[in-house]
Amino acid sequence: MDISNEEIKKKKKINKLLDVLLVFFIVVFLVSGFFLARYIYNVKKSESAFADVGKLITDNAPDSDTTNSGKKIIEKDGKYYVEQGNGEDDILFKYNELYEKNHDFIGWIHIDDTPIDYPVMYTPQDDEFYLRRDFDKNYSLAGTIFIDGRDKIAVPSDNIIIYGHHMKSGTMFGSLQKYESQEYYEAHKLINFDTLYDEGVYEVIAAFKTQIYDDNYTGFVVYDFTDAKTSEDFDYFVSNCKEQSAINASATASYGDKLITLTTCAYHVDNGRFVVIAKKIN
Repeated sequence: MDISNEEIKKKKKINKLLDVLLVFFIVVFLVSGFFLARYIYNVKKSESAFADVGKLITDNAPDSDTTNSGKKIIEKDGKYYVEQGNGEDDILFKYNELYEKNHDFIGWIHIDDTPIDYPVMYTPQDDEFYLRRDFDKNYSLAGTIFIDGRDKIAVPSDNIIIYGHHMKSGTMFGSLQKYESQEYYEAHKLINFDTLYDEGVYEVIAAFKTQIYDDNYTGFVVYDFTDAKTSEDFDYFVSNCKEQSAINASATASYGDKLITLTTCAYHVDNGRFVVIAKKIN
């Protein structure tokens, strides 16, 4: 059976369309692959840089009475500190090299058997400065963990709020939402958070999804609390956190305890957040 010219033209058009679609999908695949490869490269580069930063932590006792910059090293309660002078608080010797490298460095956060093992930055004059910057202040998709500018550190606020990106790779605070699981919480109850001035171990008391609310919202807002004016303020915060918690945490907190709130993005609603609340136990 002969094929008409019209059918031949239709087949040519279909073949051209298929060729165009094939080229289009190949381009999409290549572009997607490029961005994925770049993302993986940047994540690995970022994690490698943080690992290098961590090598500057000094766990050994000092071998002299002064630092390389000539500051005096003193011992207090079995820990070594570097005198700052000029009315500034002395800082832990173990973090002196990190502090000398970048004075925005304020502490270190670590949770055993998780990717969370990072320096923490503090720039109260611009508290989101490290949102997209690495430890050396260069652009970084992952940014660096940082503290809310409203908080005080040397004489700590009742609740120090610590921010980190929810990276799809699971790095930074990308693993934080695993605290929705009771089993995960049971295995990761303790958070190590040191500041320049003090070492600290914290026990998780609550973890839950929340969101950024508009100014007209009158309910409980977890990220509004940094200091309690009264014991009632503190109890209100803790009771609401416990009530909303996705886990049944055995520990709680009372007025006078010091808290940290780890927060990262969540995607259950627009401007969603996931928070983990922990109290200092050591």
